Amino acid sequence: MKNNINTKLYLENKRTDTLEIGNSIGLYCLINIGDNNKDLKDEIIFVTDLPDYSNLNTARIYTFCNNKWTQLKTFPINESVSFNWEGEVKPTFKDIPGFLSMHNNNWVYIEYNDDYVYNPEKMEKLIVPKCH
Repeated sequence: MKNNINTKLYLENKRTDTLEIGNSIGLYCLINIGDNNKDLKDEIIFVTDLPDYSNLNTARIYTFCNNKWTQLKTFPINESVSFNWEGEVKPTFKDIPGFLSMHNNNWVYIEYNDDYVYNPEKMEKLIVPKCH
């Protein structure tokens, strides 16, 4: 954190604003979840690799709205549940294991809390608010 490493997401389309993600080592995942809120714009979700010693983290959902990136929703996750892997090659995450997955063509999720035990039956449909 002392090095003030800053992660940014930008698209090659020069008309698109840069998303300043903030102090992080990078991203664990960046997933296009499609047009979840039916506003004709796709939403993305990502989890930052924070330069700290905590396993508590946040999944953030953004869309490009009114010519800028706008955060629409967040929910807590535990990165040690989702992003631990073995081997030399880091996998590409297409979901957030234990917290966000596709089920019957819908994204479902669960928020991390102190009572967390992975139970796919407790996951609920992801509902993302529209951009204002």
